[in-house]
Amino acid sequence: MKILKIVCGFGILWLLSMTLMGQTTISIERPLSTAKASSSKHKNEHGIVLGNVAGKQFTITLKAETEDNIQFGWLYFCIFSPINFRTHNSKLVMYETQATHNSPSNSEGYIHDYQFNASYSNGNPYYFYRGFIAGDQICRSNAIKPDQRKFFKNQAFTTRWNIPWVKWLDNTVDVKITLTFTGDLELTDFEKIVIPGVGTLYWDDFIDKTAYNQDHGCDGASDQLCDRIANVREPNVNGTTDVIVQAHRGVWGKPGTNQENTLGAMQAAVADGYYLLESDIMPVNVHDGGAYVDAGSGLPSDLACFHDFILTRYTSETNNANRVYNRSRTQLKALSLKEPRSETNGSEKILMFDELVDYAVSTNSIVCVDMKNLESKGADPNCTELCDWQDQSRKNESLYHNLKYALNNTTEARLKHIAVKTYAAYDDLKTNLTTGSNAVSESRFNKVLWAPMLAPAPQWRINPADSDSDFDPDKIKAHLNGWFVHNESVLYYETNFFNDFDDKSSVMLDNSYCKISSSGQQCYNIMEYIYEMSGRRAGIFSEEPVGGKGTVNRWGKWKIKNPVSDRRGDHLWLLSQPYFKYAVITTDRPDLWDQLNGN
Repeated sequence: MKILKIVCGFGILWLLSMTLMGQTTISIERPLSTAKASSSKHKNEHGIVLGNVAGKQFTITLKAETEDNIQFGWLYFCIFSPINFRTHNSKLVMYETQATHNSPSNSEGYIHDYQFNASYSNGNPYYFYRGFIAGDQICRSNAIKPDQRKFFKNQAFTTRWNIPWVKWLDNTVDVKITLTFTGDLELTDFEKIVIPGVGTLYWDDFIDKTAYNQDHGCDGASDQLCDRIANVREPNVNGTTDVIVQAHRGVWGKPGTNQENTLGAMQAAVADGYYLLESDIMPVNVHDGGAYVDAGSGLPSDLACFHDFILTRYTSETNNANRVYNRSRTQLKALSLKEPRSETNGSEKILMFDELVDYAVSTNSIVCVDMKNLESKGADPNCTELCDWQDQSRKNESLYHNLKYALNNTTEARLKHIAVKTYAAYDDLKTNLTTGSNAVSESRFNKVLWAPMLAPAPQWRINPADSDSDFDPDKIKAHLNGWFVHNESVLYYETNFFNDFDDKSSVMLDNSYCKISSSGQQCYNIMEYIYEMSGRRAGIFSEEPVGGKGTVNRWGKWKIKNPVSDRRGDHLWLLSQPYFKYAVITTDRPDLWDQLNGN
Protein backbone atom coordinates (compact mmCIF):
# COMPACT_ATOMS: atom_id res chain seq x y z
CA MET A 1 0.00 0.00 0.00
CA LYS A 2 1.47 3.32 -1.07
CA ILE A 3 1.14 6.53 0.89
CA LEU A 4 2.80 9.86 0.12
CA LYS A 5 3.04 12.53 2.80
CA ILE A 6 2.27 16.19 2.21
CA VAL A 7 1.18 19.15 4.36
CA CYS A 8 -1.48 21.41 2.82
CA GLY A 9 -4.75 23.04 3.80
CA PHE A 10 -6.87 23.09 1.15
CA GLY A 11 -0.90 11.30 -28.62
CA ILE A 12 1.13 13.97 -26.57
CA LEU A 13 -0.92 17.04 -25.84
CA TRP A 14 0.45 20.54 -26.10
CA LEU A 15 -1.60 23.44 -24.83
CA LEU A 16 -1.30 27.16 -25.21
CA SER A 17 -4.21 29.12 -23.81
CA MET A 18 -4.35 32.86 -24.27
CA THR A 19 -7.19 35.13 -23.24
CA LEU A 20 -6.85 38.66 -24.59
CA MET A 21 -9.73 41.06 -25.13
CA GLY A 22 -12.20 38.19 -25.13
CA GLN A 23 -10.11 35.97 -27.40
CA THR A 24 -9.07 32.46 -26.42
CA THR A 25 -6.57 30.43 -28.45
CA ILE A 26 -5.84 26.78 -27.67
CA SER A 27 -3.62 24.40 -29.63
CA ILE A 28 -3.08 20.65 -29.45
CA GLU A 29 -1.06 18.17 -31.50
CA ARG A 30 -2.58 15.18 -33.27
CA PRO A 31 -1.68 12.83 -36.17
CA LEU A 32 -3.72 13.31 -39.36
CA SER A 33 -4.32 10.48 -41.82
CA THR A 34 -4.03 11.84 -45.35
CA ALA A 35 -5.86 8.80 -46.73
CA LYS A 36 -8.85 9.38 -44.45
CA ALA A 37 -8.76 13.13 -45.00
CA SER A 38 -9.03 12.67 -48.75
CA SER A 39 -11.93 10.22 -48.47
CA SER A 40 -15.27 11.31 -49.86
CA LYS A 41 -17.03 10.20 -46.68
CA HIS A 42 -16.12 13.49 -45.01
CA LYS A 43 -18.28 15.60 -47.30
CA ASN A 44 -20.94 16.00 -44.62
CA GLU A 45 -18.99 14.88 -41.57
CA HIS A 46 -16.74 17.72 -40.54
CA GLY A 47 -16.94 20.94 -38.61
CA ILE A 48 -17.93 22.08 -35.13
CA VAL A 49 -20.87 21.01 -33.02
CA LEU A 50 -21.79 23.52 -30.32
CA GLY A 51 -24.17 23.03 -27.43
CA ASN A 52 -27.01 25.37 -26.60
CA VAL A 53 -25.47 28.76 -27.36
CA ALA A 54 -28.69 30.65 -28.03
CA GLY A 55 -28.21 34.30 -27.17
CA LYS A 56 -24.41 34.23 -27.52
CA GLN A 57 -22.33 36.20 -29.99
CA PHE A 58 -18.98 34.87 -31.11
CA THR A 59 -16.51 34.07 -33.86
CA ILE A 60 -14.63 30.79 -34.32
CA THR A 61 -11.57 29.82 -36.33
CA LEU A 62 -10.40 26.21 -36.49
CA LYS A 63 -7.17 25.29 -38.28
CA ALA A 64 -5.16 22.08 -38.66
CA GLU A 65 -1.63 22.80 -39.90
CA THR A 66 1.27 20.43 -40.50
CA GLU A 67 3.88 20.57 -37.76
CA ASP A 68 6.80 20.09 -40.16
CA ASN A 69 7.58 21.70 -43.48
CA ILE A 70 6.40 19.69 -46.49
CA GLN A 71 8.63 19.64 -49.60
CA PHE A 72 6.88 20.10 -52.96
CA GLY A 73 8.25 20.33 -56.48
CA TRP A 74 5.65 18.40 -58.40
CA LEU A 75 3.18 18.84 -61.20
CA TYR A 76 -0.23 18.47 -59.65
CA PHE A 77 -3.82 19.26 -60.55
CA CYS A 78 -5.74 21.83 -58.51
CA ILE A 79 -9.49 21.79 -58.53
CA PHE A 80 -9.57 25.56 -58.41
CA SER A 81 -7.08 26.20 -61.24
CA PRO A 82 -5.26 24.50 -64.15
CA ILE A 83 -2.26 22.25 -63.78
CA ASN A 84 0.49 24.05 -61.87
CA PHE A 85 4.13 23.48 -61.11
CA ARG A 86 5.23 25.06 -57.87
CA THR A 87 8.14 24.67 -55.51
CA HIS A 88 6.77 24.56 -51.95
CA ASN A 89 8.59 24.21 -48.67
CA SER A 90 6.45 25.25 -45.73
CA LYS A 91 3.86 24.13 -43.27
CA LEU A 92 0.58 23.25 -44.90
CA VAL A 93 -2.94 24.07 -43.72
CA MET A 94 -4.76 20.75 -43.97
CA TYR A 95 -8.12 22.02 -42.76
CA GLU A 96 -9.57 25.37 -41.82
CA THR A 97 -13.03 26.70 -41.05
CA GLN A 98 -14.41 29.92 -39.68
CA ALA A 99 -17.79 30.87 -38.28
CA THR A 100 -19.55 33.89 -36.85
CA HIS A 101 -22.74 34.11 -34.84
CA ASN A 102 -23.75 37.71 -34.40
CA SER A 103 -27.54 37.67 -33.99
CA PRO A 104 -28.26 36.53 -30.43
CA SER A 105 -32.02 37.09 -30.75
CA ASN A 106 -32.39 34.10 -33.09
CA SER A 107 -30.46 31.13 -34.47
CA GLU A 108 -28.91 33.06 -37.35
CA GLY A 109 -25.23 32.55 -37.96
CA TYR A 110 -22.76 32.51 -40.79
CA ILE A 111 -19.64 30.88 -42.14
CA HIS A 112 -18.22 33.79 -44.09
CA ASP A 113 -21.72 34.75 -45.20
CA TYR A 114 -22.86 31.15 -45.63
CA GLN A 115 -25.65 30.12 -43.29
CA PHE A 116 -24.98 27.23 -40.90
CA ASN A 117 -27.25 24.39 -39.91
CA ALA A 118 -29.21 24.34 -36.66
CA SER A 119 -30.56 21.05 -35.35
CA TYR A 120 -32.07 19.77 -32.14
CA SER A 121 -30.78 17.16 -29.72
CA ASN A 122 -32.95 16.01 -26.79
CA GLY A 123 -35.00 19.16 -27.16
CA ASN A 124 -31.98 21.47 -26.82
CA PRO A 125 -30.67 23.37 -29.83
CA TYR A 126 -27.17 22.84 -30.97
CA TYR A 127 -25.30 24.32 -33.89
CA PHE A 128 -23.22 22.46 -36.43
CA TYR A 129 -20.74 24.65 -38.31
CA ARG A 130 -19.36 23.17 -41.52
CA GLY A 131 -17.19 24.57 -44.23
CA PHE A 132 -13.65 25.56 -44.95
CA ILE A 133 -11.57 28.23 -46.57
CA ALA A 134 -9.61 27.38 -49.69
CA GLY A 135 -6.00 28.28 -48.96
CA ASP A 136 -3.49 29.73 -51.38
CA GLN A 137 -0.50 27.60 -50.34
CA ILE A 138 -0.95 25.09 -53.15
CA CYS A 139 -3.45 26.34 -55.68
CA ARG A 140 -3.15 30.08 -54.97
CA SER A 141 -6.90 30.38 -54.66
CA ASN A 142 -8.68 32.58 -52.14
CA ALA A 143 -12.11 31.32 -53.06
CA ILE A 144 -14.48 30.33 -50.29
CA LYS A 145 -15.80 26.83 -50.84
CA PRO A 146 -18.20 26.04 -48.01
CA ASP A 147 -18.98 22.42 -47.44
CA GLN A 148 -17.46 21.12 -50.65
CA ARG A 149 -14.54 19.22 -49.02
CA LYS A 150 -12.34 20.12 -52.02
CA PHE A 151 -9.88 22.15 -49.99
CA PHE A 152 -8.94 19.56 -47.43
CA LYS A 153 -9.20 16.73 -49.93
CA ASN A 154 -6.77 18.48 -52.29
CA GLN A 155 -4.37 19.29 -49.46
CA ALA A 156 -4.52 15.68 -48.27
CA PHE A 157 -3.85 14.26 -51.74
CA THR A 158 -0.99 16.67 -52.30
CA THR A 159 0.62 15.97 -48.96
CA ARG A 160 0.17 12.25 -49.33
CA TRP A 161 1.97 12.12 -52.66
CA ASN A 162 4.77 14.45 -51.71
CA ILE A 163 6.05 12.86 -48.55
CA PRO A 164 8.58 10.01 -48.61
CA TRP A 165 7.30 6.62 -49.79
CA VAL A 166 7.55 4.94 -46.39
CA LYS A 167 5.64 7.84 -44.86
CA TRP A 168 3.11 7.54 -47.67
CA LEU A 169 2.43 3.95 -46.69
CA ASP A 170 1.82 5.15 -43.13
CA ASN A 171 -0.06 8.14 -44.62
CA THR A 172 -0.03 10.30 -41.52
CA VAL A 173 1.35 13.74 -40.80
CA ASP A 174 1.55 15.52 -37.48
CA VAL A 175 -0.67 18.57 -37.29
CA LYS A 176 -1.17 21.37 -34.82
CA ILE A 177 -4.87 22.00 -34.34
CA THR A 178 -5.57 25.57 -33.28
CA LEU A 179 -8.98 26.63 -31.99
CA THR A 180 -9.58 30.36 -31.60
CA PHE A 181 -12.84 31.87 -30.39
CA THR A 182 -14.05 35.23 -29.19
CA GLY A 183 -17.16 36.72 -27.64
CA ASP A 184 -19.45 34.82 -25.29
CA LEU A 185 -18.20 31.30 -26.01
CA GLU A 186 -16.53 29.02 -23.47
CA LEU A 187 -14.49 25.93 -24.31
CA THR A 188 -17.22 23.84 -22.69
CA ASP A 189 -19.68 25.03 -25.39
CA PHE A 190 -17.87 22.84 -27.96
CA GLU A 191 -19.64 19.46 -27.90
CA LYS A 192 -17.36 18.02 -30.56
CA ILE A 193 -15.05 18.97 -33.42
CA VAL A 194 -14.71 16.74 -36.47
CA ILE A 195 -11.60 17.20 -38.63
CA PRO A 196 -11.08 14.97 -41.69
CA GLY A 197 -8.18 12.62 -41.09
CA VAL A 198 -8.06 13.41 -37.37
CA GLY A 199 -11.48 12.25 -36.28
CA THR A 200 -13.72 13.53 -33.52
CA LEU A 201 -12.39 15.68 -30.69
CA TYR A 202 -14.23 16.71 -27.53
CA TRP A 203 -13.66 19.83 -25.46
CA ASP A 204 -11.74 17.97 -22.79
CA ASP A 205 -9.26 16.86 -25.48
CA PHE A 206 -8.09 20.48 -25.39
CA ILE A 207 -7.20 20.23 -21.68
CA ASP A 208 -3.54 19.57 -20.98
CA LYS A 209 -3.22 17.17 -18.07
CA THR A 210 0.51 17.57 -17.49
CA ALA A 211 1.74 21.01 -18.60
CA TYR A 212 2.23 23.97 -16.30
CA ASN A 213 1.52 27.59 -16.97
CA GLN A 214 4.45 28.89 -19.02
CA ASP A 215 5.46 31.32 -16.25
CA HIS A 216 5.40 28.82 -13.39
CA GLY A 217 8.82 27.27 -13.92
CA CYS A 218 8.12 23.53 -13.60
CA ASP A 219 7.06 22.72 -17.18
CA GLY A 220 9.68 20.23 -18.33
CA ALA A 221 11.79 20.80 -15.20
CA SER A 222 12.87 18.03 -12.83
CA ASP A 223 14.19 19.02 -9.44
CA GLN A 224 13.05 18.22 -5.92
CA LEU A 225 10.43 20.97 -5.83
CA CYS A 226 8.98 20.31 -9.29
CA ASP A 227 9.01 16.55 -8.73
CA ARG A 228 7.05 17.02 -5.50
CA ILE A 229 4.52 19.27 -7.23
CA ALA A 230 4.14 16.74 -10.06
CA ASN A 231 3.56 14.01 -7.49
CA VAL A 232 0.51 15.89 -6.23
CA ARG A 233 -0.79 16.89 -9.66
CA GLU A 234 -0.52 13.46 -11.29
CA PRO A 235 -1.87 10.55 -9.20
CA ASN A 236 -0.82 6.98 -9.87
CA VAL A 237 -4.22 5.53 -10.75
CA ASN A 238 -3.35 1.85 -11.03
CA GLY A 239 -5.58 0.22 -8.45
CA THR A 240 -3.29 0.73 -5.44
CA THR A 241 -3.73 3.34 -2.73
CA ASP A 242 -2.04 6.60 -3.66
CA VAL A 243 -3.38 8.89 -0.93
CA ILE A 244 -1.54 12.10 -0.11
CA VAL A 245 -1.83 13.22 3.52
CA GLN A 246 -1.73 16.91 4.32
CA ALA A 247 -1.17 17.98 7.91
CA HIS A 248 -3.43 20.91 8.66
CA ARG A 249 -1.49 23.93 10.11
CA GLY A 250 1.62 21.78 10.42
CA VAL A 251 2.18 18.98 12.94
CA TRP A 252 1.08 20.35 16.31
CA GLY A 253 -1.16 19.98 19.32
CA LYS A 254 0.39 17.38 21.59
CA PRO A 255 1.31 18.78 25.03
CA GLY A 256 4.92 19.84 25.16
CA THR A 257 5.25 20.13 21.35
CA ASN A 258 4.28 22.89 18.94
CA GLN A 259 1.37 25.28 18.67
CA GLU A 260 -0.61 25.48 15.40
CA ASN A 261 0.63 27.55 12.45
CA THR A 262 4.10 28.03 13.96
CA LEU A 263 7.57 27.55 12.54
CA GLY A 264 8.01 24.63 14.94
CA ALA A 265 4.85 22.98 13.59
CA MET A 266 6.16 23.36 10.03
CA GLN A 267 9.59 22.01 10.97
CA ALA A 268 7.93 19.01 12.62
CA ALA A 269 5.91 18.43 9.46
CA VAL A 270 8.98 18.44 7.21
CA ALA A 271 10.82 16.19 9.68
CA ASP A 272 7.93 13.70 9.43
CA GLY A 273 8.08 13.70 5.63
CA TYR A 274 5.33 16.20 4.81
CA TYR A 275 6.36 18.88 2.35
CA LEU A 276 3.25 20.90 1.51
CA LEU A 277 2.98 23.35 4.37
CA GLU A 278 -0.57 24.59 5.00
CA SER A 279 -1.32 27.69 7.00
CA ASP A 280 -4.19 30.04 7.69
CA ILE A 281 -3.09 33.54 6.66
CA MET A 282 -4.57 36.62 8.38
CA PRO A 283 -4.26 40.33 7.42
CA VAL A 284 -2.17 42.41 9.82
CA ASN A 285 -2.38 46.15 10.53
CA VAL A 286 -5.39 46.72 8.30
CA HIS A 287 -5.47 50.46 7.78
CA ASP A 288 -6.84 53.40 5.90
CA GLY A 289 -4.47 56.36 5.81
CA GLY A 290 -2.33 54.88 8.57
CA ALA A 291 -5.03 54.49 11.22
CA TYR A 292 -6.35 51.20 12.52
CA VAL A 293 -9.98 51.05 11.42
CA ASP A 294 -12.75 48.51 11.07
CA ALA A 295 -13.99 49.94 7.81
CA GLY A 296 -12.22 51.80 5.05
CA SER A 297 -9.92 50.26 2.50
CA GLY A 298 -9.17 46.97 4.22
CA LEU A 299 -5.57 47.11 2.99
CA PRO A 300 -3.15 45.00 5.06
CA SER A 301 0.38 46.05 5.97
CA ASP A 302 1.52 42.48 6.60
CA LEU A 303 0.28 38.90 6.81
CA ALA A 304 0.47 36.45 9.72
CA CYS A 305 0.13 32.68 9.96
CA PHE A 306 -2.81 32.72 12.33
CA HIS A 307 -6.35 31.32 12.36
CA ASP A 308 -8.39 33.60 14.64
CA PHE A 309 -9.22 37.27 14.57
CA ILE A 310 -8.94 37.26 18.36
CA LEU A 311 -5.56 36.92 20.04
CA THR A 312 -6.55 35.66 23.48
CA ARG A 313 -7.29 32.01 22.60
CA TYR A 314 -3.70 30.95 22.19
CA THR A 315 -1.41 33.93 22.78
CA SER A 316 -0.30 35.91 25.83
CA GLU A 317 -2.56 38.82 24.78
CA THR A 318 -5.07 39.73 27.53
CA ASN A 319 -6.73 42.81 26.00
CA ASN A 320 -9.82 41.64 24.12
CA ALA A 321 -9.82 44.82 22.02
CA ASN A 322 -6.55 43.84 20.37
CA ARG A 323 -7.03 41.76 17.22
CA VAL A 324 -4.69 40.42 14.58
CA TYR A 325 -6.03 42.92 12.06
CA ASN A 326 -5.38 45.99 14.29
CA ARG A 327 -1.91 45.07 15.53
CA SER A 328 1.40 45.68 13.79
CA ARG A 329 4.03 43.07 13.02
CA THR A 330 6.17 44.32 15.91
CA GLN A 331 3.26 44.13 18.33
CA LEU A 332 2.35 40.60 17.25
CA LYS A 333 5.96 39.44 17.47
CA ALA A 334 6.09 40.68 21.07
CA LEU A 335 3.42 38.16 22.08
CA SER A 336 4.14 34.60 23.20
CA LEU A 337 2.02 31.66 22.10
CA LYS A 338 0.46 29.37 24.66
CA GLU A 339 1.70 25.82 24.82
CA PRO A 340 -0.65 23.29 23.19
CA ARG A 341 -3.52 22.15 25.43
CA SER A 342 -2.39 24.61 28.08
CA GLU A 343 -2.92 28.12 29.42
CA THR A 344 0.82 28.45 30.01
CA ASN A 345 2.71 30.87 27.79
CA GLY A 346 5.44 29.12 25.87
CA SER A 347 8.46 30.26 23.89
CA GLU A 348 6.96 30.08 20.38
CA LYS A 349 6.16 33.28 18.49
CA ILE A 350 3.63 34.15 15.78
CA LEU A 351 4.98 33.14 12.36
CA MET A 352 4.66 35.70 9.56
CA PHE A 353 3.80 34.78 5.99
CA ASP A 354 7.14 35.85 4.51
CA GLU A 355 8.94 33.75 7.15
CA LEU A 356 6.88 30.71 6.19
CA VAL A 357 7.75 31.22 2.51
CA ASP A 358 11.43 31.56 3.45
CA TYR A 359 11.28 28.23 5.27
CA ALA A 360 9.47 26.53 2.38
CA VAL A 361 12.15 27.73 -0.05
CA SER A 362 14.93 26.45 2.22
CA THR A 363 13.32 22.97 2.36
CA ASN A 364 11.91 22.75 -1.20
CA SER A 365 8.42 22.73 0.28
CA ILE A 366 5.16 24.31 -0.84
CA VAL A 367 3.15 26.86 1.14
CA CYS A 368 -0.54 26.07 0.74
CA VAL A 369 -2.33 29.31 1.56
CA ASP A 370 -5.72 29.34 3.27
CA MET A 371 -6.16 33.10 2.93
CA LYS A 372 -8.63 34.67 5.37
CA ASN A 373 -10.59 37.88 4.85
CA LEU A 374 -12.20 40.43 7.14
CA GLU A 375 -15.73 39.47 8.17
CA SER A 376 -18.12 40.69 10.81
CA LYS A 377 -18.80 39.21 14.22
CA GLY A 378 -22.52 38.62 14.12
CA ALA A 379 -24.95 40.15 11.64
CA ASP A 380 -27.27 43.12 11.74
CA PRO A 381 -28.93 44.03 14.00
CA ASN A 382 -26.62 42.07 16.33
CA CYS A 383 -23.25 42.82 14.70
CA THR A 384 -20.56 43.84 17.16
CA GLU A 385 -17.28 43.96 15.19
CA LEU A 386 -16.16 44.60 11.60
CA CYS A 387 -19.77 45.44 10.78
CA ASP A 388 -18.83 47.11 7.48
CA TRP A 389 -17.56 43.74 6.26
CA GLN A 390 -20.81 41.74 6.39
CA ASP A 391 -21.63 41.87 2.71
CA GLN A 392 -20.04 39.19 0.54
CA SER A 393 -18.72 41.78 -1.88
CA ARG A 394 -16.79 43.45 0.98
CA LYS A 395 -15.47 40.07 2.12
CA ASN A 396 -14.24 39.43 -1.41
CA GLU A 397 -12.67 42.90 -1.49
CA SER A 398 -10.70 42.06 1.65
CA LEU A 399 -9.69 38.67 0.30
CA TYR A 400 -8.31 40.14 -2.92
CA HIS A 401 -6.45 42.86 -1.00
CA ASN A 402 -4.75 40.14 1.06
CA LEU A 403 -3.91 37.97 -1.95
CA LYS A 404 -2.50 40.96 -3.81
CA TYR A 405 -0.30 41.76 -0.84
CA ALA A 406 0.93 38.15 -0.65
CA LEU A 407 1.78 37.92 -4.37
CA ASN A 408 3.24 41.41 -4.75
CA ASN A 409 5.47 41.14 -1.68
CA THR A 410 6.99 37.76 -2.52
CA THR A 411 9.93 37.73 -4.93
CA GLU A 412 8.99 36.18 -8.26
CA ALA A 413 11.50 33.35 -7.89
CA ARG A 414 9.71 32.22 -4.72
CA LEU A 415 6.16 32.34 -6.03
CA LYS A 416 6.41 28.80 -7.41
CA HIS A 417 6.58 27.67 -3.77
CA ILE A 418 3.02 28.95 -3.20
CA ALA A 419 -0.34 27.29 -3.85
CA VAL A 420 -3.54 29.15 -2.97
CA LYS A 421 -6.90 27.62 -2.05
CA THR A 422 -9.83 29.47 -3.59
CA TYR A 423 -13.61 29.29 -3.97
CA ALA A 424 -13.53 31.74 -6.88
CA ALA A 425 -13.98 30.96 -10.56
CA TYR A 426 -10.70 31.29 -12.47
CA ASP A 427 -11.78 34.24 -14.59
CA ASP A 428 -13.09 36.16 -11.56
CA LEU A 429 -9.91 35.40 -9.65
CA LYS A 430 -7.63 36.57 -12.43
CA THR A 431 -9.65 39.68 -13.19
CA ASN A 432 -9.79 40.80 -9.57
CA LEU A 433 -6.09 40.18 -8.90
CA THR A 434 -4.57 41.56 -12.10
CA THR A 435 -6.63 44.76 -12.32
CA GLY A 436 -7.36 47.73 -10.08
CA SER A 437 -5.21 49.20 -7.33
CA ASN A 438 -2.11 47.24 -6.35
CA ALA A 439 -2.72 44.92 -9.31
CA VAL A 440 -0.67 41.73 -9.57
CA SER A 441 1.18 41.33 -12.86
CA GLU A 442 0.03 38.47 -15.04
CA SER A 443 3.45 36.81 -14.83
CA ARG A 444 3.25 36.83 -11.02
CA PHE A 445 -0.29 35.48 -11.14
CA ASN A 446 0.86 32.66 -13.39
CA LYS A 447 3.74 31.63 -11.14
CA VAL A 448 1.54 30.37 -8.31
CA LEU A 449 -0.62 27.26 -8.37
CA TRP A 450 -4.26 27.16 -7.27
CA ALA A 451 -6.42 24.66 -5.40
CA PRO A 452 -10.06 25.27 -6.41
CA MET A 453 -12.43 24.38 -3.56
CA LEU A 454 -15.96 23.01 -3.77
CA ALA A 455 -17.83 23.58 -0.52
CA PRO A 456 -21.64 23.58 -0.43
CA ALA A 457 -22.62 27.12 -1.35
CA PRO A 458 -25.99 28.82 -1.93
CA GLN A 459 -25.26 29.53 -5.59
CA TRP A 460 -25.04 25.80 -6.26
CA ARG A 461 -28.48 25.02 -4.85
CA ILE A 462 -31.35 24.31 -7.24
CA ASN A 463 -33.06 27.26 -5.55
CA PRO A 464 -30.29 29.50 -4.16
CA ALA A 465 -32.74 31.37 -1.91
CA ASP A 466 -33.92 28.18 -0.18
CA SER A 467 -31.49 26.83 2.45
CA ASP A 468 -33.24 23.44 2.27
CA SER A 469 -32.93 23.20 -1.51
CA ASP A 470 -30.83 20.35 -2.90
CA PHE A 471 -27.55 21.08 -4.62
CA ASP A 472 -27.52 21.03 -8.41
CA PRO A 473 -24.70 18.88 -9.83
CA ASP A 474 -24.88 20.76 -13.14
CA LYS A 475 -23.97 24.02 -11.37
CA ILE A 476 -21.07 22.34 -9.58
CA LYS A 477 -19.96 20.77 -12.84
CA ALA A 478 -20.06 24.14 -14.63
CA HIS A 479 -17.77 25.64 -11.97
CA LEU A 480 -15.35 22.74 -12.35
CA ASN A 481 -15.41 22.93 -16.14
CA GLY A 482 -14.41 26.59 -15.94
CA TRP A 483 -11.30 25.60 -13.97
CA PHE A 484 -10.48 22.62 -16.21
CA VAL A 485 -9.89 25.06 -19.07
CA HIS A 486 -7.04 26.51 -16.97
CA ASN A 487 -5.83 23.16 -15.69
CA GLU A 488 -2.17 24.12 -16.18
CA SER A 489 -2.47 26.37 -13.11
CA VAL A 490 -4.11 23.81 -10.78
CA LEU A 491 -2.39 21.83 -8.03
CA TYR A 492 -5.45 19.79 -7.07
CA TYR A 493 -9.21 20.22 -6.49
CA GLU A 494 -10.61 20.17 -2.95
CA THR A 495 -14.18 18.88 -2.51
CA ASN A 496 -16.27 19.07 0.65
CA PHE A 497 -19.01 16.49 1.16
CA PHE A 498 -20.39 15.62 4.59
CA ASN A 499 -22.14 12.26 4.05
CA ASP A 500 -23.75 10.10 1.39
CA PHE A 501 -27.45 10.46 2.26
CA ASP A 502 -28.53 14.08 2.79
CA ASP A 503 -29.34 14.92 -0.88
CA LYS A 504 -27.27 18.06 -0.47
CA SER A 505 -23.47 17.78 -0.37
CA SER A 506 -23.89 14.02 -0.93
CA VAL A 507 -24.66 14.88 -4.57
CA MET A 508 -20.88 14.94 -5.00
CA LEU A 509 -20.84 11.19 -4.42
CA ASP A 510 -23.62 10.44 -6.91
CA ASN A 511 -22.76 9.53 -10.49
CA SER A 512 -24.11 12.89 -11.60
CA TYR A 513 -21.06 14.20 -13.45
CA CYS A 514 -21.08 13.14 -17.08
CA LYS A 515 -18.93 13.64 -20.16
CA ILE A 516 -19.45 12.75 -23.80
CA SER A 517 -16.72 10.81 -25.51
CA SER A 518 -16.28 8.40 -28.40
CA SER A 519 -17.75 5.72 -26.11
CA GLY A 520 -20.89 7.78 -25.55
CA GLN A 521 -21.94 9.40 -22.30
CA GLN A 522 -20.10 8.28 -19.17
CA CYS A 523 -20.97 9.44 -15.65
CA TYR A 524 -18.86 9.55 -12.49
CA ASN A 525 -18.82 10.78 -8.93
CA ILE A 526 -17.15 14.14 -8.51
CA MET A 527 -13.72 12.74 -7.58
CA GLU A 528 -13.50 10.48 -10.61
CA TYR A 529 -14.94 13.20 -12.86
CA ILE A 530 -12.18 15.55 -11.74
CA TYR A 531 -9.55 12.96 -12.61
CA GLU A 532 -11.13 11.94 -15.92
CA MET A 533 -11.38 15.52 -17.11
CA SER A 534 -8.20 17.03 -15.70
CA GLY A 535 -5.85 14.27 -14.56
CA ARG A 536 -5.77 15.95 -11.13
CA ARG A 537 -6.53 14.59 -7.70
CA ALA A 538 -9.62 15.51 -5.74
CA GLY A 539 -9.24 16.20 -2.06
CA ILE A 540 -11.10 16.88 1.17
CA PHE A 541 -10.55 18.48 4.55
CA SER A 542 -11.42 15.64 6.92
CA GLU A 543 -11.71 18.12 9.84
CA GLU A 544 -11.45 15.93 12.89
CA PRO A 545 -12.09 17.72 16.22
CA VAL A 546 -8.77 19.04 17.50
CA GLY A 547 -9.79 18.86 21.15
CA GLY A 548 -12.58 18.15 23.58
CA LYS A 549 -14.33 21.36 22.58
CA GLY A 550 -14.49 20.38 18.90
CA THR A 551 -13.48 23.01 16.33
CA VAL A 552 -13.32 26.79 16.63
CA ASN A 553 -14.29 29.59 14.25
CA ARG A 554 -12.38 32.83 13.63
CA TRP A 555 -14.06 34.59 16.54
CA GLY A 556 -13.15 31.85 19.04
CA LYS A 557 -16.58 30.21 19.12
CA TRP A 558 -16.37 26.45 19.66
CA LYS A 559 -18.61 23.89 18.01
CA ILE A 560 -18.99 20.14 18.42
CA LYS A 561 -19.71 18.56 15.06
CA ASN A 562 -22.43 15.93 14.65
CA PRO A 563 -20.53 12.79 13.52
CA VAL A 564 -23.69 11.40 11.93
CA SER A 565 -24.37 14.26 9.52
CA ASP A 566 -20.70 15.29 9.16
CA ARG A 567 -18.68 12.14 8.49
CA ARG A 568 -15.50 13.84 7.32
CA GLY A 569 -13.70 12.60 10.44
CA ASP A 570 -14.71 9.01 9.68
CA HIS A 571 -11.50 7.81 8.04
CA LEU A 572 -12.69 4.36 6.98
CA TRP A 573 -15.90 5.76 5.48
CA LEU A 574 -13.91 8.27 3.45
CA LEU A 575 -11.59 5.57 2.13
CA SER A 576 -14.60 3.48 1.10
CA GLN A 577 -15.85 6.17 -1.30
CA PRO A 578 -15.14 5.49 -5.00
CA TYR A 579 -11.87 7.04 -6.12
CA PHE A 580 -11.04 8.44 -2.69
CA LYS A 581 -7.93 6.29 -2.45
CA TYR A 582 -6.26 8.79 -4.81
CA ALA A 583 -7.33 11.84 -2.78
CA VAL A 584 -5.44 14.62 -1.05
CA ILE A 585 -6.36 14.48 2.65
CA THR A 586 -6.12 17.66 4.71
CA THR A 587 -6.09 16.54 8.33
CA ASP A 588 -5.31 17.53 11.91
CA ARG A 589 -4.44 13.88 12.57
CA PRO A 590 -1.82 12.78 10.03
CA ASP A 591 -0.69 10.17 12.55
CA LEU A 592 -4.05 8.38 12.24
CA TRP A 593 -3.96 8.48 8.45
CA ASP A 594 -0.43 7.08 8.50
CA GLN A 595 -1.60 4.15 10.64
CA LEU A 596 -4.56 3.50 8.34
CA ASN A 597 -2.20 3.39 5.39
CA GLY A 598 0.31 1.05 7.02
CA ASN A 599 3.05 3.59 7.78
